[in-house]
Amino acid sequence: MSAEADIQRFRLKVRTRYEKAIAKIGFQLLDSIIVRSPVDVGTFRNNWHIGINEIPSAVRADPDRGGAAARAEGLQKLAEITPQPGFFTIVNNLPYGPALESGWSKQAPAGMVAVTVAQFRSIVSGVVHEVRLS
Repeated sequence: MSAEADIQRFRLKVRTRYEKAIAKIGFQLLDSIIVRSPVDVGTFRNNWHIGINEIPSAVRADPDRGGAAARAEGLQKLAEITPQPGFFTIVNNLPYGPALESGWSKQAPAGMVAVTVAQFRSIVSGVVHEVRLS
């Protein structure tokens, strides 16, 4: 084995772990927000969207009390993560989202996003530890 081949193998390993870690962090954030979202018929819960290097503007008309479509779309989008500089966003474009985040619902008096953001370090730490062991 040449040193160049070893470096290439190492780069691929780091890149793969990076992509895996970012995707897992993104999904855990999304899932946490979805689970914390108040639900009546499920329209709000099912309207969380992930964007890779963009801010999504989509709105889903179909209610889903469990948020399955939002999770599936999130997983699909997070599979697009690359080691290039960039960002991902998690948004809900329904007009009553800010009121719900501000405690309007008794189901989520502390909001959804703020509570999840407060756990960000813990989520990242857990994922990094998990990816390091894989």
